Amino acid sequence: MVTDPLAGLAHPLFAGMPVDEAFGTAQQRSLAAVDALPSDVFLTGDLPGLRRRLVDTYGIDPLRLDWDSCNALPSDDGATVCVFVPFLGPAGLFDMRPSRGEGEHPTGWVREHELVIVLPADRDQAQHEFEHQRSQVTDWVARIHADVVPRSERLVRTIRTRVASKVDRARQIAWLARDFGPPPLPRRGRPSADRQRSQPTSSGRSAIAIGPRRPGRPPASRELILDHFEEALLATPEPRTYAAIAERFRTLDGSHVGITPRHLRRLLRHAEKLAE
Repeated sequence: MVTDPLAGLAHPLFAGMPVDEAFGTAQQRSLAAVDALPSDVFLTGDLPGLRRRLVDTYGIDPLRLDWDSCNALPSDDGATVCVFVPFLGPAGLFDMRPSRGEGEHPTGWVREHELVIVLPADRDQAQHEFEHQRSQVTDWVARIHADVVPRSERLVRTIRTRVASKVDRARQIAWLARDFGPPPLPRRGRPSADRQRSQPTSSGRSAIAIGPRRPGRPPASRELILDHFEEALLATPEPRTYAAIAERFRTLDGSHVGITPRHLRRLLRHAEKLAE
């Protein structure tokens, strides 16, 4: 059973935000999502899958109502009947206004994936009102459909164009990196005076005593960083980007291969400081 207060939820459908405004917002968000992706995605990622995910996330599918599967429940006092019509597509389209928005609007509301229409309890009146509401909803859904389909196709083209543009840009940057060489290798420089004093003497003993190694992460010596960087550099095919080199960089303790580009830049800056 349904109660009379639910009948008060009925309101004019297809009378809210214009469809153009909704698609404009979806387009802005989709382009912002593309621009936020790192360049490596456009060089090595699954581009068809990326485009599909963007369209699935920001696209708007048309409405499809299943009038043959609707069901009805009377109110508690028997004054009205609520008819529930299942549908596919975004529920928000019932509150959007098509470009051709003149004429009488149907009334109802949306409950999850069902359109709810309120009818009088009288059999003849209910049948007449149901056919009237069904005709109106079908007409307005067709208007929405006429707006959604071409705008969805335009959104797909916009996403494909922006992704293609980002791919071209990422390739140009990769080609420049290939033409002008990989990221600069820090200068090895000459050993410091303290380092020279720590070298073994002719007697086979160190001039400076070295204490026992403590547990934990090994010290990040400059030579160790540079050796691992050169090893990763040789193992990286062109174009040698920081991200590609970082994927092949063996950690300083040798436990695994692969670090983040940010971590690699931090290690190289640390190696530069050790040379000062």
